[in-house]
Amino acid sequence: MKYDSNGNQIQVTEGEAVDDVNGKSIERGLTSEERDKIKKGREKAIEQLKKLRKFEIAKHPRVVEFAKNKYELTDADLDQGLEDADNGIIKLREIKDQIPFGIESFEKIIKITDEIRKLKGQA
Repeated sequence: MKYDSNGNQIQVTEGEAVDDVNGKSIERGLTSEERDKIKKGREKAIEQLKKLRKFEIAKHPRVVEFAKNKYELTDADLDQGLEDADNGIIKLREIKDQIPFGIESFEKIIKITDEIRKLKGQA
């Protein structure tokens, strides 16, 4: 990430911060408090994305019930499948390509899952 302060361009990498001290930009490592704040913010964003994804899934109860019946899945199985997708174990895009009909929400679910993976550092 590039940071522009007082006309100076500084390359800031993960785990670093920049402070403005007497008009000069000083690079430093993040404090443990800053790391915790970033981690909590990331975890909150992941939880919000998971809620959004559940909302998208809930828009199609008949499709969900069809899949559960056809593949003998429980709600817990579906939740585990989404968790596996979040961790890169399951590729939702490959599953989507095997479905003979398109559901616009499925693409949204894939994009939300991709964002979760990015936040988890899995993408």
